[in-house]
Amino acid sequence: MKLINTNKISTIVLWICMIISIMVFGVFYYGLIVYSDSKNTIATSILLNWLYLIVFISISITLIFTVIQFVFKWKDNPKSIIQPLIWGIMLGLFFGSGYLLGDGTILNISGYEGVENTYHWLKLTDMWMYTIYLLLSITFIAVLTGIIWSYLKKNR
Repeated sequence: MKLINTNKISTIVLWICMIISIMVFGVFYYGLIVYSDSKNTIATSILLNWLYLIVFISISITLIFTVIQFVFKWKDNPKSIIQPLIWGIMLGLFFGSGYLLGDGTILNISGYEGVENTYHWLKLTDMWMYTIYLLLSITFIAVLTGIIWSYLKKNR
């Protein structure tokens, strides 16, 4: 039985997604300036739906392969799953605390007629904002630490 070359498949999928993304961004930036009743362009809806699809597929595939890897590690060596399990619990606690800290006060936005101005969506948005702030801070500190470390290492 011939094994599937996953590297080749992932490269093909990557190129297909990049081509579709370039086409969607091209339509968004250069074409289809047709307005509906809500003053949103059709191209904006196409772009957002494509981005939602890509994010959903990415998260789903990541979770599926994480669970598969977790099960295989558990069968081979049950002690080896303790560290990933602790990281998963910490990540869940971080997102949970970000959600609990989020403000769910309904915003008064003049002219907005969407359905996302609700308690749940506002708290979820705050959770993601806190996550972005934390990751940006960690990235900034890591870059600054790396620069200082390499400077000190050269001057020894």
